[in-house]
Amino acid sequence: MPSPLAERARAEAVRELLAGDDRAAARLALERLAGDSLAPADAQAIAEAGLLEVLVGEGQLDAVERRLATAGATQLSGDDRAALRLALARARIARGELDRAAAALGDDSSVTALAQRGWIALYRGDLRGASDAFRTAGPYAGDREAATERTAMLALLQQIPADSLPELGAALLTLARSDSAGAVAALQRVARHLEDGGRGDVLLLAGQIAARLGGAYDTTAATLFARIVGETGATGAAPAAADLEWARLLIRQGRSVEAVQRLEHLILTYPASALVPEARRELERARGTIPKS
Repeated sequence: MPSPLAERARAEAVRELLAGDDRAAARLALERLAGDSLAPADAQAIAEAGLLEVLVGEGQLDAVERRLATAGATQLSGDDRAALRLALARARIARGELDRAAAALGDDSSVTALAQRGWIALYRGDLRGASDAFRTAGPYAGDREAATERTAMLALLQQIPADSLPELGAALLTLARSDSAGAVAALQRVARHLEDGGRGDVLLLAGQIAARLGGAYDTTAATLFARIVGETGATGAAPAAADLEWARLLIRQGRSVEAVQRLEHLILTYPASALVPEARRELERARGTIPKS
């Protein structure tokens, strides 16, 4: 193909290599294209953005910061620059480098960056700051999964009266750093120091993480769910949610009779709960009227 069509086609092909997770081949092609002074500016911009994306994935965060600092307006589009700064901030968080994560966002005033600043505030233990950022960002910042995760965390924070709780922030940062087992233990320690407000919600999160780990952690999850359900005077949505999560765990273990008991308990004990429709669907599944597929 003649230039500049060849360079543009090569740049798009590299994006497909990235989508196919062939990062080694993609990086070679990207470096060649990004450094080609004769290539069209738009092809170079696509290549530069793709190369920085690969470098973030490889953990070469300092190199990404240097290239972002020197890249001119023609080398990266505004959207690509914002997306890379967000990816860089998340990668810094995964290393526990909260100050550098905040710095990576720069002066980005988008709702997506605001939502990310809310997570950074949360990991620092600033519950009020995190709540304010999540509310301001609203339900549409990022993709649907990110919005759902943020909404669930905001619901948990609303149950805790404290404005600051560094221990909770540290526990959640442990989870963000992919140490799920450590997060389960840390969240249980946090719950021991909470009064009624938020204790059940924090234990519920610990139980949900334990259930996702599976294996030996199924016992931990069931114990936590049972503790929440059986806690005298427990308020809020945590007891009903724990009943539902416990039932799902039992269904996964093939213990349908016990799961039915838990779901019936939820429906009868918390008839006004927003989780009742889900509980009814799980009840039908446990009784075998809905195939597992």
